Amino acid sequence: MRKTSLFFLCLYIFTLPSGGFFDFQYLGNVNVIFLIISLILFLISYPKDKTEQENFLDFYFKRRYFLLICVFFLLVAISYVWSIAPDYTEIKIKASIQMVVATILMLRLVNSKKKTLLVIQFFFLGSFVSIFGILYSFFFDKPFFQDTTRYTSQGLNPNDYGVIVALIIPLAWYLLTEIKSSTIKWSVLIFIPLSLISIFLTGSRGAFVSLLTALLIIPFSYIKISKFSKLFLIVAFIAVSFFVLFLIPGSTIDRVTNIYNSAQSDNLSKRIDIWNASKRFIPDKIFTGVGAGSFRTAIGNIMGREHVAHNTLLSILGEEGILGLCIFIIIIILLIFKISKLPDEEKKVWSIVLLTWFLGTSVMSWDFHPITWLIFSLIIASPSKKINQNDN
Repeated sequence: MRKTSLFFLCLYIFTLPSGGFFDFQYLGNVNVIFLIISLILFLISYPKDKTEQENFLDFYFKRRYFLLICVFFLLVAISYVWSIAPDYTEIKIKASIQMVVATILMLRLVNSKKKTLLVIQFFFLGSFVSIFGILYSFFFDKPFFQDTTRYTSQGLNPNDYGVIVALIIPLAWYLLTEIKSSTIKWSVLIFIPLSLISIFLTGSRGAFVSLLTALLIIPFSYIKISKFSKLFLIVAFIAVSFFVLFLIPGSTIDRVTNIYNSAQSDNLSKRIDIWNASKRFIPDKIFTGVGAGSFRTAIGNIMGREHVAHNTLLSILGEEGILGLCIFIIIIILLIFKISKLPDEEKKVWSIVLLTWFLGTSVMSWDFHPITWLIFSLIIASPSKKINQNDN
């Protein structure tokens, strides 16, 4: 029964990188349906299945991580009492419930390297849906909003899309070095060049910085891949260079590569203005915050138009106050400690993934993004030692 529960959890994870592709008019969000089924199957099997062996160190990290996220999301729920925008807070509370459930299932069902690799495979394969979506957007000339030089996949902001793909690059490379399946290896070899092209198509500066960070995984483990894979990637990078130079609009390339100049011209798409404006309300609400999801309302009262914080830590400080920010920072510190206890190869991968996440979310509000908590849970769930490799 737990195998089936894990399978539906993997289906839930498969849908996360695809934006709104799996949202249907009558069924709603299919990913939520997968998560509910996984939870029901887990609860049915819980009294019957024996708890699988787990080393003390992994149990230590899982227990403390779970307690921290419970306190964090409890604070999110309590903030409804003083929220300046209760409707937005209610939306965040519902999102929090989804993330807590997904975290519980991750911590209970994923307890070996084999299962961690399985979850990563579903996450990786799900990204192809959005990659094909952005390529469709480009070749059929369906740009993002009114900007005729920026492209994205259905249901995804181009900045979100770019960071999601950047996060998956080191995980895909990890699969290339760890999985023997030729299907997965070929999928990764195809994914790498397509991911580079798609990130350039977004015209996202934050995603480009995240991409440069994510690509650090290649020199760290380049010697582990086969000669054929190396040759294939060299040819692929040449093809990507041709595509970027001759097919992608020049204004998009300039926006991505000339980060300093483009940032000066538009204040990082008004992000600097938003950050400066937040100084006018955060000090007055430093302890409690304005309520989960309410940052946009507080900024709207100052700037005349609602904006999210475009910075994850600032968003938490503004909405959950200094207490919420301290809890979140402690979670990050716990993740860093857990990474330090992983085997060398996993340590490299998750260090780069966490750094990619940090840089990408420094210009985006990802405190309630399910992929944030998926990445965190995967780090905590990764076994510190190579045990339970032959689990059922």
